[in-house]
Amino acid sequence: MLCVKLVHVVVIDIWEAAGSLESTARDTAIKYLLRFGKKDGKNRKDLLKAIHYIILMLYVHGKEIENETHSGN
Repeated sequence: MLCVKLVHVVVIDIWEAAGSLESTARDTAIKYLLRFGKKDGKNRKDLLKAIHYIILMLYVHGKEIENETHSGN
């Protein structure tokens, strides 16, 4: 019998581990803001997706501040 352990990986965790979460979140937020009003009209979902990625940027920023505080910089 073959036993396979399934691991749930979230893409955001990969971006964070690669050090690209902030820039990816920024670029994706911009994408949705620029798409608003063009694809499917003034689509509320585009604004909510932009907000989601901006919140991810705030998360990264908060972790950076926390790390600076703990490292004494």
